[in-house]
Amino acid sequence: QALDGDHAGMWRALRAQGIFRGAGTSTAKVAFLYTGQGSQYLGMLANLRHSEPVINETFAEADRVMTPILGRPLTSFLYVDESDPAVLQKAEEELRQTAITQPAVLAVDIALTRVLAEHGIAPDLVMGHSLGEYGALVAAGSLSFAEALEAVAARGREMTKVSVADKGRMIAVMAPLHEIEQVLAALDGYAVVANINSTAQAVVGGSTDAVTRAEKIFQQAGREVRPLPVSHAFHTSIVAQASEPLKEMLARLDLRPPQIPIVANATGQLYPMGPDVVPQMIDLLGRQIAAPVQFVQGLRTLYDQGVRVFVEVGPKRALHGFTEDVLGKLDDVLALATNHPKAGDVVSLNHALCGLYASGRGNGSERGHESPHLTVETARSDGSDRSVRSGRSSASPLVVTGGALGLPGPWKVFDDANVGRLLHGEQAIDVVSLRFRRAMVDKHITRLVKSEEGGGPRFETIESAAEVIKLAARCGELDLGRDFGIPQERLAAWDHTTQLAVGAGLEALRDAGIPLVLRYKTATTGARLPDRWGLPDALRDETGVIFASAFPGYDSLLEIVEKHHADKTRRERLADLQALKARSAAGDPLRVEIDRRIHEIEVELAHDPYQFDRRFLFRVLSMGHAQFAELIGARGPNTQINAACASTTQAFSLAEDWIRAGRCRRVVVVAADDITTDRMLGWWGAGFLASGAAATDELVEDAALPFDRRRHGMIIGMGAAAVVIESPEAARERGLRPICELLSAQTANSAFHGTRLDVRHIGEVMERLVGEAEARWGIDRREIAPQTVFVSHETYTPARGGSAQAEVDALRKVFGAQANQVVVANTKGYTGHPMAVGIEDVMAVKSLETGLVPPVPNLREPDPDLGGLNLSAGGAYPVRYALRLGAGFGSQIGMTLLRQVPNPDGMRRTPDALGYAYRIADPAVWKSWLARVSGDPQAEVEVVHRTLRVVDRATPRKAEAPRVPAPALVVAIPEPVPAPVVVAAPVQAPAPVAAAAPVPSQPGEGEKDHVQEKVLALIAEKTGYPQEMLALDLDLEA
Repeated sequence: QALDGDHAGMWRALRAQGIFRGAGTSTAKVAFLYTGQGSQYLGMLANLRHSEPVINETFAEADRVMTPILGRPLTSFLYVDESDPAVLQKAEEELRQTAITQPAVLAVDIALTRVLAEHGIAPDLVMGHSLGEYGALVAAGSLSFAEALEAVAARGREMTKVSVADKGRMIAVMAPLHEIEQVLAALDGYAVVANINSTAQAVVGGSTDAVTRAEKIFQQAGREVRPLPVSHAFHTSIVAQASEPLKEMLARLDLRPPQIPIVANATGQLYPMGPDVVPQMIDLLGRQIAAPVQFVQGLRTLYDQGVRVFVEVGPKRALHGFTEDVLGKLDDVLALATNHPKAGDVVSLNHALCGLYASGRGNGSERGHESPHLTVETARSDGSDRSVRSGRSSASPLVVTGGALGLPGPWKVFDDANVGRLLHGEQAIDVVSLRFRRAMVDKHITRLVKSEEGGGPRFETIESAAEVIKLAARCGELDLGRDFGIPQERLAAWDHTTQLAVGAGLEALRDAGIPLVLRYKTATTGARLPDRWGLPDALRDETGVIFASAFPGYDSLLEIVEKHHADKTRRERLADLQALKARSAAGDPLRVEIDRRIHEIEVELAHDPYQFDRRFLFRVLSMGHAQFAELIGARGPNTQINAACASTTQAFSLAEDWIRAGRCRRVVVVAADDITTDRMLGWWGAGFLASGAAATDELVEDAALPFDRRRHGMIIGMGAAAVVIESPEAARERGLRPICELLSAQTANSAFHGTRLDVRHIGEVMERLVGEAEARWGIDRREIAPQTVFVSHETYTPARGGSAQAEVDALRKVFGAQANQVVVANTKGYTGHPMAVGIEDVMAVKSLETGLVPPVPNLREPDPDLGGLNLSAGGAYPVRYALRLGAGFGSQIGMTLLRQVPNPDGMRRTPDALGYAYRIADPAVWKSWLARVSGDPQAEVEVVHRTLRVVDRATPRKAEAPRVPAPALVVAIPEPVPAPVVVAAPVQAPAPVAAAAPVPSQPGEGEKDHVQEKVLALIAEKTGYPQEMLALDLDLEA
């Protein structure tokens, strides 16, 4: 009948049955309305929890936040044994307690928000009702879920702590507002309109006696009255004393300007937006406690802003009813509710989805009108979810926002040209000098030689420098003091690998647009003195560090052991010579030679004295993660991973686990290894020779042969790499567009062999990687194959047990006939094997950013056993996905699948035009974020010592410090007193002290002031501290 008659009234009536009419093309705005206290009930979302994993995850997050506050999980108050009347009655009483009600309702609000997000539905504007305003703040990106829970817990706590003889009552009155106001005006006692909800309903609050008498008057007039299950008369002067403590608590939270418009309860108008509005927001939230809820005005404001679809997000249908009353007579308005216990969780949500699909919102046309049962694995909520505008919120993939490289070769290890060098395939492998070849021969190596015909291996003894490793990709110029401004005393406590990791980490932070700020400390004079550069306070606890390295600390250990051994050998030789001299006759001609040799050893001992290094443990332990975290002040989770050559790739998985579990919001993965140092090359070169894995050719083009039929052994190398992995909300907060998304990550161990790969298991892991990405993000392997670069681990070791065959078999297993459309890249032919360092992981990120793929080097004889492969010839490719495989000794496996985040202009940047600046998608958000985290409303950034920093305006530049001419400084320093004069004997009286050295005459006051001025000027020049901050008695660390 509705179809035949096209009767608008009929269509409106059919909405209650879940039947909606629409073309699915409406451009009308959608507002989410967040339910407040009073609509709660036991078992909220109990049925929907079984079909929507994101609801369980949201409640799990709420439990983590609220258990320390409530003394037990929040869910224990919601889900009880309803067959036991006593348990049920107690649970209902507990749920009426404000301290429990408010976080419970908020958790339901956000859980439903996230369900809608997974169906592709996000709001254009938001408004909450009382408590619901905090749900709206989460949706608008102003508060994280965790902080909103803390806020409403504090709000409820402050309200319940209100100590008054009469806590008051609240009633909902179904009557016109003017009639309600007339009754209250004539009433003795305190009773006011607390919630202006609709034209036919309002909430009255006030003293218990006055509200009770008003209740009887309304009932006698035939009006429906419903008591509200609240602990206090909210939005009245009874709870006004809770406002100031709440405002103080809100000021401590990371409250941020809204990213989408939000309507305030206290005014019924939009919140202010843009930078510097947080104080106004806190004031509005403080006023909200004791001010009437202007919900009618808020609905009209939303309508004036273009909203035509109003969705109640939360328990029951109160706000849906208010909307129907205020705006329902307008033909272009659609009001929906997402939950009601009578209809049931699933049915209620399906009705709302149906209405939204009909109005052109969501992905209903793709998924069908089915019961919402998701195969999507939703992301964690770590308290960092800032906005659901993206349509996925916590269900969005993690993102990579920065990447950096330290490369081997004749150039500086850290250089702006590194990305270009790698993507263009510049050769970093060079000849190993004869000195290091002989050092390998000295190890008396018995080498394993693998048979090319498939027979058993044989063993050969190496006796000549012609039989050892002759090529390696070695470390170039590395000076963190000069390039990164790191003090030498700090560098002296770091191993070579730590220095490499730190340099890469600082460069990755710069690439990610995460600046350091100058931290201050308070001196004994009360002056604030510059201390060190580190992360802003807001980022410290939410930033984790993973250090990937297979051989950390070994170079320092060898250095210390070699020095000790050399010193011990010299002293033993010296003792032998001295003993020989003592036995020789005075005229013995050999005595002259003995004296000469004794003198040589004494000179050596004096020139190169050995003393046990007090920093021994810090240098030889794997400390790169902790030392980098200490440098930048990162206080999040922190660890080292050693999965051999799969370490960096496995670190992606660990980072994803940390972020999704809520342990942090970003992870800086730093990786470093260098087995080509002067001390390590002989040992590790011998080790790879003995295992049969190393090539012994003299020409790179004869040895570096990935995927070539002639491949027969790897070339060792070194390197450093770093990536910044973040929640999408963390990147969005600073207005930054990520480089790529992390669609899937796998870490596994084949439990197969020390050096060989389990071909079958590699394929299974890759299938799991791609399959999960398809299920979570809706991609199709057949469609993405032509847009995918496979970043190979291939080490060009012999075919039997090597990585090439395992990789190719896995690609064919996963992609089938489309495997040949995947472009295959390899960088070890240029960098050698950098051990645990994921140079290829960063290459994958930068290939997606630039569209450039490095060529497979030295390919002259493709291996027919591998079949037809789309091996990269170098240059530009239409890649949007990167599939990375890392494999390591001990059957270690790591895999990732990345997806490019396109630029709005559709263009890729060249390697020399990369960096965070062009990826600032919203300059206003960037500036606001920078001002907030730095505490400087006019904050700007600069790059100093290859490090992104916020310009510090409080401290003058070092160049501006007063300078003192060198001769004056020389005059001001007294000559040292010879040591024997001072220490010859204990001094008991003043006289000998006076005699020890001449005492100059006392200077006059003018001269004394001049000397003090010179001293302060010198300190100012050398430290960069402003002279006005300095005093002679100031405690100052050297």
